[in-house]
Amino acid sequence: MKTYTRLLSETSPEAAADDRVIRFTFATDQIALDGHRILAGAWKSKDHDGLKIFKSNPVFQWAHDLTQPPIGKVISIDERGGKLTGAVKFATYDFAEQIYQLFRGGFMRGASVSWQPIEWAYAKGPGRERDAIDFKKVCLLEISAVPVPSDSDALAEARSAGLNLSAVATWASKGVATARTDAERRSMETFSRALSRRHGGAIRTVSFQDMRAEAEKHAARIVAQTLIYSWPADEIEAAASASCAELVERAVAGGLSRNETRQIEAIFETKVGRYVDR
Repeated sequence: MKTYTRLLSETSPEAAADDRVIRFTFATDQIALDGHRILAGAWKSKDHDGLKIFKSNPVFQWAHDLTQPPIGKVISIDERGGKLTGAVKFATYDFAEQIYQLFRGGFMRGASVSWQPIEWAYAKGPGRERDAIDFKKVCLLEISAVPVPSDSDALAEARSAGLNLSAVATWASKGVATARTDAERRSMETFSRALSRRHGGAIRTVSFQDMRAEAEKHAARIVAQTLIYSWPADEIEAAASASCAELVERAVAGGLSRNETRQIEAIFETKVGRYVDR
């Protein structure tokens, strides 16, 4: 049976104070761009619980990538008034932390659900496309955060604001080459370009000593992970390049000289470069 996926990028996630929990609207009963509609009561009703299977393993994935660890778990979910809403508690490892900060800061807002149809009918009425479907009962399979920025400059603003997005940048650059569909590849390419774009209005004052200390911290983390997990050379290089590029861009925005930013690059060349050629 076919599985359906829908992006709801117009949602406005709400962040709690400091408990790593963000509330989402995962889906609504409005007619989507593809013409389909998930009717009110389709997720849950008196004689149907389409959330039961999902609740047994309520993981919150990244970009529907089931090969990657979850970035959080859905701690509450329910359907009311045709809206599927809930709360997500984010994990604490590097990648999940960076995604959490993007949502918390309002730089990202995309959520996407995958479901299996249980009961459905072809839609009728004006304005409905041919083969459009009204889903009367569905079973929720998976929920993901997806790489859709709230606007074209959102991720550039996030970087200029000082958010560490190295793990996200590495995912995006690797994902372009391994994308399974053209749509997925285009999404990752857009995400990569947004990550590399500078936001002209956000310049932060930073000292060379602070940037050097941060560069050493990034490089040491990569070296430690290399020793522990025995990364392949291309993964080491990708992680180092993403981290170094981010630091150098922030150093330039902060007004450091070329010589100072070159010293930041040298930290990665000396501490990480030798692992790439091993």
